[in-house]
Amino acid sequence: MSHGKKPRYFTLRGWAHLIAAVAVGSLVGSSVGIGVAQAATDPLARLVELNPGATEADVRESLEAASKELGQTYDQVLLQGLEEAEAAAVEGTSGCGGDECVNGGGGGKVPLQNEHAGAIFTSYATTALYPHGHTGIYSERSRIVHHPGAGDVSRFKWIHEEPTVTGPVSLYRVETTVAKREAAGEYALNSLRYKPYDYIFTFNRVNGASKLNCSELVWRAYMYVGINVDGNGGTAVFPSNIAADGSTTRYKTLN
Repeated sequence: MSHGKKPRYFTLRGWAHLIAAVAVGSLVGSSVGIGVAQAATDPLARLVELNPGATEADVRESLEAASKELGQTYDQVLLQGLEEAEAAAVEGTSGCGGDECVNGGGGGKVPLQNEHAGAIFTSYATTALYPHGHTGIYSERSRIVHHPGAGDVSRFKWIHEEPTVTGPVSLYRVETTVAKREAAGEYALNSLRYKPYDYIFTFNRVNGASKLNCSELVWRAYMYVGINVDGNGGTAVFPSNIAADGSTTRYKTLN
């Protein structure tokens, strides 16, 4: 199928996310609802919109790579990626509850505390106007590794430094051995720092580790020790996916 030919329909799951996005946008007037109807007729343009900072050429290149990596057609990967991106945008604006809620809030800056190596934190953050949330991993009790965002590189931060995360902040324990948690934190510190920002959220699980965003960093750290903290699969991992995964348990909230 030609890459210039637009797919004509979503899966049922995709239509559900599209309808939800339209409803949310009409209720709150957010950017999620603006132009979302174009997804049915121009899914590539909508996917570019949902990956702030990425160009159409960037997204096309990632689509090509993901298609080869997954052994699927370009259009199949396009629709799958769009569904995930729409779902993440809806989750961030429609509200949530329980352990899955990482996007609500937007309070003041919250200082982190000493935690065990391998602990994961999630906090409120937006990318452009999309509240995808933020996440990072403890490499030791008093140090985290995370990607601060666009224009920066992945790096470590001592928790006694000036707070940079916005509350509420949730702490998660990955249900595995202490040795594996420590190994994941050590790998993040030693191998996942100094990476430029990955603007293509939608394919961050399949587009390599030369560039990273925050959730990709945490996911790759645990994949190194054989634990998938985004067990729902797909092409993307967002902070909300990590928080909702069956391998993670929320044990503390900081406000």
